[in-house]
Amino acid sequence: MLATTATEGFGDAMARTLMPILLVTILGYGTGFVGVINSIGLGAFLLLGMPIGMLIDRLRDRRRAMSVSSFVRLVALLVLAVSFATGWLTGTAVLAVAVVIGIADVVFTTAQGPVIQGLVPKEGLKLAYSRLTITDQSAGTTAAALGSSVLGLLGLPGLL
Repeated sequence: MLATTATEGFGDAMARTLMPILLVTILGYGTGFVGVINSIGLGAFLLLGMPIGMLIDRLRDRRRAMSVSSFVRLVALLVLAVSFATGWLTGTAVLAVAVVIGIADVVFTTAQGPVIQGLVPKEGLKLAYSRLTITDQSAGTTAAALGSSVLGLLGLPGLL
């Protein structure tokens, strides 16, 4: 579970770092559009948190929901990278990827709680959640640092 959380946190932070850079440097969009892209994740939780939560509660295998959401995010980012490489990158494509990533994040996060509660005894939940939070924050910080370093050394194509 810690490895899954680290991978998810790293990928999420890298995507949230990469999309605004693409919008500003490649497509020439301004801060307003970047703000919209950055707010999509929060909007997904506000609008879809309860319906997705009810759906997750009905699932038998919530780990599969976590796996599918991670795979969907990977595919979305690959589509973004391919569209950049082929010259088909547009603001609409970045917006669509942000929406997909936002929804997948809601699914992953919503499914993670019940999975942890099924794996860890009740008296160990506080420690488990603390470790997951530390892992997620560390992965996000590492992704931002690595992304910035690669961007500085290799430029945007190298980062993608």
